[in-house]
Amino acid sequence: MLLWPSAFSCLLHPRADGPLPGQPCALALIGHQREAVGKGRQASETASDGCYTEVDLYLAFDSTDTGTYTVVSYSWAFCPVLDRWFWNGNESEGSTNNAYPVSFTLTGASDDGGGVTVILERDFAWQSSDGNPSDLSNCQMREKVTYSNTNNSPCPNNNPPQACYYPPSPPWPVNGTPGSGYPNPTLVEGPASACGFKDYNSITNLSFVKPYSGSSFNGTQYYQYSCNGGDWTNIYGPTTITRSLQNSQGKWVATASASDTTKTSTYVLKVQ
Repeated sequence: MLLWPSAFSCLLHPRADGPLPGQPCALALIGHQREAVGKGRQASETASDGCYTEVDLYLAFDSTDTGTYTVVSYSWAFCPVLDRWFWNGNESEGSTNNAYPVSFTLTGASDDGGGVTVILERDFAWQSSDGNPSDLSNCQMREKVTYSNTNNSPCPNNNPPQACYYPPSPPWPVNGTPGSGYPNPTLVEGPASACGFKDYNSITNLSFVKPYSGSSFNGTQYYQYSCNGGDWTNIYGPTTITRSLQNSQGKWVATASASDTTKTSTYVLKVQ
């Protein structure tokens, strides 16, 4: 619901910082409107009204309002320059945009390593709560994977500075070598309006150290979204991502797997 005070409320709700004596109270409603900021999406227009400059105009509405509203046109006797509110440069009307991602789904999985390396691909898709993907333009989607808090130290090259989880070596690659660490947390972010995402879980360093032994470690994965700069909200997960080295019929096999699919990616270590 669009809230707007009458010209008379200008006298009832003066700005905390003005107007000064002798100045018109044309912008008194701006302070009043700011009481509703945070209830829904905020739109602002920088304007000069002859009384104040660099004024943010807020269209305030309840967060449950997802329909079309009418922007009230008005004029002020004392400040004729500020004569209308605008919504994205359009007069008279606009639509609130409180869309958010829904129906997050795993749509497929494949072994992209092809026996040459370890890459497990998983494909995801989601929808907009109002059915219009473009309305998710104010939302971001991200993958977040966390690992054990033990065996953490700076990632290789440490650029940007971040902690990595290092699985025990041997049999895993020597700590600190390229691809031996896993950023903790791992964060991969993209626009929610894409309504789709390919997730890759790999073992990028296959230089395992002898003596080989059965070993595995897990990461806990969530998919999350954030709209209008708000908090991150879980939409999918937890999923357990497992990387392992196991002896299978006399051969050492490195594997990446995920708890939401039976598809795996494997690599057989070369005989040395």
